[in-house]
Amino acid sequence: MPFAIYVVIFAALALQSDLTGFMVCNLLVQLAVFVVGACLPAHRTGFMSYVDVAWPWGLALVGVQVLAFGGLDSPVAVATAAIYLLMGMRMGAWALRFMVFKRLPGELPRYQYQRRRWERDGSATRRCRSKSRSWSSAAPTSPCSRFRPRSPPCARPASMS
Repeated sequence: MPFAIYVVIFAALALQSDLTGFMVCNLLVQLAVFVVGACLPAHRTGFMSYVDVAWPWGLALVGVQVLAFGGLDSPVAVATAAIYLLMGMRMGAWALRFMVFKRLPGELPRYQYQRRRWERDGSATRRCRSKSRSWSSAAPTSPCSRFRPRSPPCARPASMS
């Protein structure tokens, strides 16, 4: 039911003729950034931390869209776009540096905590249990292997190395 509130707000904004173009463009741009920058890598690696790489670039692209739709003749539009661009690119550059050059050794702590909450509530384990019935429990490529938290190599005890 809470999702219905967002649909109503989206529809109300879409009916505003001066916001429709920006809103549809932003929806498509953010969808593309999120799918390519967060969803596909997260599905491939099992780490939700890729969201922290994708969202700053979405913020920077809002700045590009403000320039495109607001025009360069408005000082307010230019200042707003500059703020979005600077903040998004600063955070995005740090995230890329952290994730790409240092290679993410494991899930970030906030996402480890979220996994624990899901396990406590039974949502992740219930989903994995229902999927794992059709898979061999010994199969290393089971769908549920993506949902198990992975320890960074530096966190393993020396005896296990």
